[in-house]
Amino acid sequence: MGETVKTTLRKIGNSYGVIIPSKIIKKLQIHKGEKITIIIPSSNQKKRNELIEELAGSEYGKESFLREKKDRF
Repeated sequence: MGETVKTTLRKIGNSYGVIIPSKIIKKLQIHKGEKITIIIPSSNQKKRNELIEELAGSEYGKESFLREKKDRF
């Protein structure tokens, strides 16, 4: 089962990241290097939502992910 956590986006070198509290890491038994899924909630800012949609699923060499239904993220 997942866990909902509010955290702050932080600058880490040339990238950005989030800090997950250690009690959540221990509870979910997540380990360094393990891939996890982070869900970014939609916002009332149209431009931000369009950018999230454009970037969602974008990894090196892969096409951007487009949602079939525009009413959810």
